[in-house]
Amino acid sequence: MSDATESQGRSAPAVIQKSSLPAKLAKKSIAAIDAMFPGVEKRLLPMFRSYKLRLRRALWSMRSGQGKADSSRAGKALITVDPRSIRHCSNKEFSYGYFQGAIMDGDWDLSTKRFEDLDVYKAFEAVCKNKSDDWPETAFYKRVIERINEGGKPWKCATEEEFYKRCESLAELYKTIERDGYQPHSARSADVEANEDRLDEISVAIGRTGELLFSDGAHRLCIAKLLGVKEIPVTVPVRHKEWDKFRGELLELANLQKSGLLYQPCTHPDLVDIPATHSCDDRFDAIRQHLPGSSGALLDIGCNMSYFTHRFEEEGFDCIASENADIHLYFINKFKQANNKNFELRSGSVLEDEVIMGKDYEAVLALNIFHHFIKTEKLFGQLTNFLDNLKTRYIFLETHLHEEIQMEQAYKKFTPEELCQFVVDQTGLSGYTLIHTADDGRPLYVLR
Repeated sequence: MSDATESQGRSAPAVIQKSSLPAKLAKKSIAAIDAMFPGVEKRLLPMFRSYKLRLRRALWSMRSGQGKADSSRAGKALITVDPRSIRHCSNKEFSYGYFQGAIMDGDWDLSTKRFEDLDVYKAFEAVCKNKSDDWPETAFYKRVIERINEGGKPWKCATEEEFYKRCESLAELYKTIERDGYQPHSARSADVEANEDRLDEISVAIGRTGELLFSDGAHRLCIAKLLGVKEIPVTVPVRHKEWDKFRGELLELANLQKSGLLYQPCTHPDLVDIPATHSCDDRFDAIRQHLPGSSGALLDIGCNMSYFTHRFEEEGFDCIASENADIHLYFINKFKQANNKNFELRSGSVLEDEVIMGKDYEAVLALNIFHHFIKTEKLFGQLTNFLDNLKTRYIFLETHLHEEIQMEQAYKKFTPEELCQFVVDQTGLSGYTLIHTADDGRPLYVLR
C-alpha cells in the first residue's frame, strides 16, 4: 500500500504532539539495530525490538505530520465491529504495535480499494468456501511465490513448500472457526485493557468520515466475512484528525446538556463509549418485539441522534428520520455517512411536512415527542391535522408523565392514556397497549 501524504501548510491542533526526534537520527538508529542484530531481535532481544518499533513510529510521525491524541479525548484501542462494515482498505498499512491509537492527518483514508477485491480474499473464497480451487491455482498464491523467488520471506516462508504448509494451516483455521466460532486473541488474556498494546487482532484505521478501513490481519478478516461472523474485536491503530475532531464535537455537545451526557447513544462503534442519558436498547427491543416483519416504511419523529433510525434500517425497514433541531441535523448527517446508511432525513417541523404526510407507513416512532405538540393551541391544531392525514399500521408512542412540571401550563393536560386515546381517535387505529416502562418511568405504548 502507498504511503500516506499530508496537505502542506496545515498547522497541528493543540491535541497533536509531534515527536522531537530528528527523522535522520531515527532512520540511522533503525539501520544500526538491523546491522548489529540481524534476524534475532524478535526472539532474543525484545528490548531492542521495542526500541526499533518506537523509532519506526517516530519516523512515520515526522513524515506524515501525525501525532497522538490527548488521552482525555481518545477513543478505545479495542472496539467491536460487524465485519461487513469493513469495505475498503486504507492507503497505508498501520500496525497497532507501531501506531497505538495515533491521530493522523493526510489522504491515507481516501481509498477506493475494496477489501473483497483483494486476491487474498478471492483465494479464501475459492479454496475454503467454494472449494473450487486449490491454493496454487489462486492469484494470491502465485503472487506470494513470486516474492519468494525474488528472495523475499513473506510470513517467514523461504520456499514454496513452506508457504503451501502455511496456506494449509489457514484452511484449517477456517474449519476451526466454522466449527467453534470466532475466538479473538483477546479472549486468551485475563486482562484485556492492560494488554491492549499487545493484542494481535485485526486492525482497522478510521478515516475522516468514520469509515472503517482494513489495515492489518487480512486472513482472519477474510474468514470472518466468508463465515458471516456477526461481530469481531478490532484494534484501531490510527484515526484521522477530522474524525477525532468530530469526537470532540460530540463531547462538546454532551457538555452543553444539563446532565453532561448525550441524549441518545452514538451508533458508530468507535463512539459507543461516549455516555448517554438513555441507553435506548431496552426501548428498541420492546418495539421490535411488537413490530412484525422487517420491511416497509418507518418514520422516526424527532429522531434526535437517529439511534432508532439506524437500528431499524439494519432490520430491513426503509426509514425516514424527521428532526427540527439544526444542531442534531449536523450530527445525524455525520452518523449517516459514517455508518453508510441510506435513510431519508427530513428537516423542519414534521407537522408541516407534506412529503411525510403523503406516505404510507408500516410504523411510526413518536418517542418523547408528541407531548411537546400539546403545549400550545397552535401546535395542538397542527398535531390534529397531522394525525388526520397520517397513514400507518403501528404507532409506538412514548409519552410524558402527567405530573411533569413542563406540562403544568400545557394547552391540553392529557394523561398518558388520554394522549394515546386522542391519537387513536385521530388516526383511526383500534386501540393501544402498554408494552414498556423506561427507567425514568415514562410509558411506551403500541397503537394499532
